[in-house]
Amino acid sequence: MNYEQLLKSFYDYFVFEVNDLKNLGLISEEALVKYQEYNIHSILQYCAIKAGLLANLIPIPEYKIRLIKPIDKYEVDKRYKEQAKNQKKIGARYQHKVTVDIALIKDNRVRGFCEIYTPDEIHGVLLSRELSEPWITPRHKLQHLVKCMSFDFCILINLFTTLPSWRDAKKYSLDEWRKLWKSFAIDLSRDVSVMHIMINSINDINYMYYKRH
Repeated sequence: MNYEQLLKSFYDYFVFEVNDLKNLGLISEEALVKYQEYNIHSILQYCAIKAGLLANLIPIPEYKIRLIKPIDKYEVDKRYKEQAKNQKKIGARYQHKVTVDIALIKDNRVRGFCEIYTPDEIHGVLLSRELSEPWITPRHKLQHLVKCMSFDFCILINLFTTLPSWRDAKKYSLDEWRKLWKSFAIDLSRDVSVMHIMINSINDINYMYYKRH
């Protein structure tokens, strides 16, 4: 199957849907900056679902994926183990399921998935141990999904319009975060084909496609 053509179609339809909502006054530059106030994650999820349908995929939102191999939090970040020893428990050691924003089904099988990251998760491209508090970051979840499950592709949608106030997000500038996410998307393409969509402003939505290699 030509996933490059399929995912390029997805991108074109996604931009069409965003522009349609912009013309209707339902999304704006201010909304992309004040993303929490305007429910931008949900709006982008809607646009991605519509794009999936137009690209002849079956998009299922908030899809729970049972992992063949669970994520071991102790391996991800030793601070989880230390906190458990100190009886400051923060959940179970093993994570057996991951929920993706949208599962993308074709020919009766989940072929890929789409994840949407607004600025509140911009620092999720880092490893847990690089952050002030332990966190099974999007990086860990995505790496685990593409290595341990049999997906053909993934779609990453990043909103790069502002930085949240918390300390970890202030480690880098928007441009530096963008470069880190680009590099990570390339890393993921060792296991799946990747469509990386970057929303820099209401009129600047671009993409990079990385074929599995």
